[in-house]
Amino acid sequence: MFTSIKRPQIAAVLAPATALRAGCIAGLLALPGAPVAREQAPAIEEIIVTAQRREQSLQDVSMSLSAFSGAALNERLIEEMQDLQFSVPNLLADARVIMIRGVGNNSTSSTSEAGLGFHINGVYVNLPLTRNSEYFDLQRIEVLRGPQGTLYGRNTTAGVINVITARPTPEFDARVTASVGNYSALRFKGMVNIPISDNIQQRFAGFYHERDGFTHNLYTGNDIDGRNIYELRSSTRFIFSENTDANLVINYQQEDSNRSFETKGTCTKDPDTGCSALSAGFETPNVSRSIFQTLNRVFLGGALFPAGDYFANASNPADFRIVNLDQEPTFETEQLGISLEISHRLDEYTLTSLSGYYDTEIDRFQDFDRFATSVRLTTPITFRANARDVSTTDTIQSGRRDLNKGEQFSQEFRLASQFDGDFNFLLGLYYYQQKRRRAVLITHPALAATARARGLAEEFEWFNVESNPFTTESYAFFGEAYYNISEKFKFTGGLRLTSDQKNIRTRQQFLTLVKPDWVQAEYRWEEATGKATLEYLVSDDSMVFVTAARGYKAGGPNPGGPEGGTLFKPEYINQVEIGAKNTWVDGRLQANFGAFYYDYAGLQIGQVSETSSVTTNADATVLGGEGEFRFLVTDNFEMDFNASWLDVELDAFTSADQGDPRGIAPGTVPALDANGKPRFTTNRLLIKNLRGNTLRNAPEFSFKLGLQYSTGILEGYRLSGRVDYFWQDKYFANEFNKPSDLIGAWEQADLQLTLTAPARNWYLKAIARNIFDRNDVTRRGQDGPLVGRFRSVNTLEPRAYALELQYNF
Repeated sequence: MFTSIKRPQIAAVLAPATALRAGCIAGLLALPGAPVAREQAPAIEEIIVTAQRREQSLQDVSMSLSAFSGAALNERLIEEMQDLQFSVPNLLADARVIMIRGVGNNSTSSTSEAGLGFHINGVYVNLPLTRNSEYFDLQRIEVLRGPQGTLYGRNTTAGVINVITARPTPEFDARVTASVGNYSALRFKGMVNIPISDNIQQRFAGFYHERDGFTHNLYTGNDIDGRNIYELRSSTRFIFSENTDANLVINYQQEDSNRSFETKGTCTKDPDTGCSALSAGFETPNVSRSIFQTLNRVFLGGALFPAGDYFANASNPADFRIVNLDQEPTFETEQLGISLEISHRLDEYTLTSLSGYYDTEIDRFQDFDRFATSVRLTTPITFRANARDVSTTDTIQSGRRDLNKGEQFSQEFRLASQFDGDFNFLLGLYYYQQKRRRAVLITHPALAATARARGLAEEFEWFNVESNPFTTESYAFFGEAYYNISEKFKFTGGLRLTSDQKNIRTRQQFLTLVKPDWVQAEYRWEEATGKATLEYLVSDDSMVFVTAARGYKAGGPNPGGPEGGTLFKPEYINQVEIGAKNTWVDGRLQANFGAFYYDYAGLQIGQVSETSSVTTNADATVLGGEGEFRFLVTDNFEMDFNASWLDVELDAFTSADQGDPRGIAPGTVPALDANGKPRFTTNRLLIKNLRGNTLRNAPEFSFKLGLQYSTGILEGYRLSGRVDYFWQDKYFANEFNKPSDLIGAWEQADLQLTLTAPARNWYLKAIARNIFDRNDVTRRGQDGPLVGRFRSVNTLEPRAYALELQYNF
């Protein structure tokens, strides 16, 4: 069905730091053996950022912004997106979910977009493999929290994560990093910078990573969740004149792994619903009433496999790292990305053109029913058990293959002023076009046998939810104006005008039980959003600000299913935020604070339906606060700390719960009709009133503490040690807030020890992650009635250790 593949700029470097009261510091320094601060300790290095499209000190930017240089990423062991959550307040991330302040992408529709915008060198990327890849040769990463749209081409409701790769430089430079670790892990990273001429500078970089899996599959004896991935990057700078230059970045990534995005299926058997709504233990679903048994009974006369629960004697080991799968996962991706940024500087203006193109293909497969049984088919059947390859088997194999192919192009023009007076501005024009194809193919021998018994074409031998194509086309005008009211007060006003159009051609094929015709839909939205910020300079070292902003994310058509062609609406956030940036103790302590309120309208929420999933809308209120601190206690001892608080509450929302179709879970509040009687869906699922419930993936509290100490040893060598500890509060896996959906608090601690050579041309580092080998659940997903309503879970990666060597030429 799919051919093989032929193939942002928020700058800022924030090392968040620890706020300690004077008494606590004094107590710490009084400990035996603790280093004593010198009277003239050096200040924390000033970090220059471009979050507002111009160079500023981080502490002068009136927005909630976290950022990390390439050195800081290495120092804090931030190697991929999931590691960012340990250093950014109110950020929760795993391979499937990324949320900022409880806002992200809760929808399931392929036509929806993430509330959190991913930018690579300023280019918005709709299918960012970067979030599942690794960081290498970066200049910095920046995380903006809160709705954005007046500074960047694509508008977002949650915020922006901008990955900025290292640019070519005028001097020759080269670096190679190699590491080995447990699980047979091998990792190589490298770069070489070549000044070709006075006008052309070239930089090449790449990485390769392979390791065995963390999870053991009893059925095959193999380890799954392994990695095999590489990425290559070419960066070229052209200097046309003193005022004009261009940066061309070409990036190619490929992965062929057996990684699974859900560690394990969990269930407590229930003869009625498959899995209990009250708990999720290490059992298997009761599939006596599954649709596959219905097909076997009604269309095949019960001849394909025995009636009843064929998982009755199946094993589900009571260990999150041991599974029993008759089909193992695969994850194959390719992505080609190209960006070209051209800047031309005039006396008082800078004109910038930013073009971006991405071609992405993803082929992901997993065991659909997530368990294996010893029950056999009465007769072997030849079919595409993995929805791709023909095989003959007598096992009851069920698979799910997700195919996703997309191309996107974007063009952005910006004009920024550099006036000497009190007034400046930024103006931008933006165009974005995306075309994607997506298919979800679900297999089962009952589907294949029934299709043949009814004389249907081969394409009916699997359940198919397909969108081919769906497109997005967007135009926007955006800009900000800056005015210094006085020496102390500064005003920023921003405006965005957006036009979004989405088209979809979609269908759902489930034998002929669902009408398999293509459904076509087209929708357009036009919105005006903006922001206003008032900034007050308390002193040369302290600034406070208040911001009011409105964010918007387009709606879209739901693909496939009985709801095919219906619409989910746009979502909006009205934000009020108060913040402060402070540099104290002679520049050795940075303390940044923020408090925010969101009026969240039209929140897009994905819900599992009988045979598919749909996106709907709700309203919510978000309150929260954050603190980021960095303290240079002495020349050799540094501390960083961040903390966050979040309170998210649904205002009005009703929905049926596939995980609790009868509404038996404690705390269930039925939605009532006009006569005061409980409401039900057409399939007799109880509709619940969820007002007052919290959103999924929104922990109330979290904090992170980092301690780093370095000292000179021998003759010029330097030894440094660092410990990082992160704690995350409990939170719910979905909006139904059942006790069985509660994810408990979890934590992670990492250690590292680094020996650096006198010439600073090499270092040797020992790394230990998750040193307590925690196996905490971090995400829980609800599967539908097709497979018995089990719950998929993700856990922390197990303890991992590595030895890393870096050499600079």
